[in-house]
Amino acid sequence: MALFLVGTAHVSAQSSTPTELVNELYTAHDAGNGPFIESPNRERIDMFFTRRLGDLLWKEINNKTGEIGALDGDPLYNAQDMDIRSFKIGKAVISGPAATVPVNFTNLNKKERFVYILKRAGKDWKIDDIKYSAKDSLYKWLKKTYK
Repeated sequence: MALFLVGTAHVSAQSSTPTELVNELYTAHDAGNGPFIESPNRERIDMFFTRRLGDLLWKEINNKTGEIGALDGDPLYNAQDMDIRSFKIGKAVISGPAATVPVNFTNLNKKERFVYILKRAGKDWKIDDIKYSAKDSLYKWLKKTYK
């Protein structure tokens, strides 16, 4: 699945807390207004993601090879098929300019726990990675493909 951004939806992404930013991302995404839908728009990436991760996402979005890029499913659920239940965004743990936010849910009867890694960018928080497990993360997958 190629990633695309909607250029017309309004999302502020100027959240005062890491938890609010993650919540805004899922709310927009699940309403069909999130950053992984249709028309590429770099501004939308930069609203939610650090430059480091945003640059890699932009490369994925603009992958014109016709081949599947680094991602072959929805990166917010790490899945192609979804039946999401018991969704909960946990409390952020903030340590200076870094934070983690756990996200728990069940998809197709499998319990999932992702950890969002955020960094402070000026007064705003930005997502720097999504850890799917101890071995896998969004940044790792993208970095491997777009060295």
